[in-house]
Amino acid sequence: MTIRLNKSIKQQAQQLFSDLGIDMTTAINLFLRQSIQNNGLPFKICKNPNPVTLSAINDMELIGPFDSIPELLDSLNA
Repeated sequence: MTIRLNKSIKQQAQQLFSDLGIDMTTAINLFLRQSIQNNGLPFKICKNPNPVTLSAINDMELIGPFDSIPELLDSLNA
């Protein structure tokens, strides 16, 4: 198997796994086995917006929705 990795990410992962007493191959095998056992990814995946994005979403909820693009543009230019 060939995996392309960012050099910095690879080095950080290798250091972490070394600290845990395993190598990259063992870590990848653990990930794959856990994925099979869980019938999915072995960790929670969530989409949490950062504070800036969350603020923008909240701002849009206060000023929208708009029925047309011209209505949106008028609001942005106001």
